[in-house]
Amino acid sequence: MLKTLVGFIADLISTVIHGWVLSLLWLWFLVPLGLPTLAIAHAIGIGVLVGLLTNQYIPNRDSEEEILNMVAHSICQPLILLTIGYIAKSFM
Repeated sequence: MLKTLVGFIADLISTVIHGWVLSLLWLWFLVPLGLPTLAIAHAIGIGVLVGLLTNQYIPNRDSEEEILNMVAHSICQPLILLTIGYIAKSFM
């Protein structure tokens, strides 16, 4: 039960972080090209939609180590992508 709850909370946090990162990257790279801004709620929706349409790694939630790896990956990946995007934006 606890593992399921931790997994659910990690998925929820990951989804919000992914939406936030998508909205910032959209603002930095697509708004200057004339596209409208993208609110975080819309970015979360787009991220969920893309997640449904693409093949994703589903971790085994049986071991505590795998749960920690999943949480670290879910939170660190979008922040790393945001950092790379910020560096790319600084060269524009």
